[in-house]
Amino acid sequence: MLMASNSVNFTIVSWNVRGLGDADKCKLVRDSLLTARVDIACLQESKLRTITSSKSRSFLPPHLTDFHCAEAVGSRGGIITAWNARAFTASSYIARRHSLTFFSPPLPRTLFSRLLMFRHLLTIGTPVRSLMISARSPHRCLVTGFLWATLS
Repeated sequence: MLMASNSVNFTIVSWNVRGLGDADKCKLVRDSLLTARVDIACLQESKLRTITSSKSRSFLPPHLTDFHCAEAVGSRGGIITAWNARAFTASSYIARRHSLTFFSPPLPRTLFSRLLMFRHLLTIGTPVRSLMISARSPHRCLVTGFLWATLS
């Protein structure tokens, strides 16, 4: 997905990777993200409880220098959002079981002046701050409204 503004383009990927425990799967994810030259990668269902810097290098290309995660519970869930620090800066974040929310420092009015929804990714921008949410939304959560209550 390509997000364009007057002077900035971002390539953003939202991907249910269905687990990152296997070395071959990690290589496939890393190579795919590298080929797509993404600036921000939102990976759901990593199924990883902890992510060391060594493990992150197995599935993230070198240009995605920063990342945060919401760890898996048992064999379910796990969200990883990684980004190129040249494209996006997160001044703070909130990790919850089903979502990661990132806040950026104040941005110029010309950037992020619109609302964009794409599958599991929501990016909202204002002249004051930018907000990015990567969410894992299992069917059960959508039916009960739990996910939206968690995000509010």
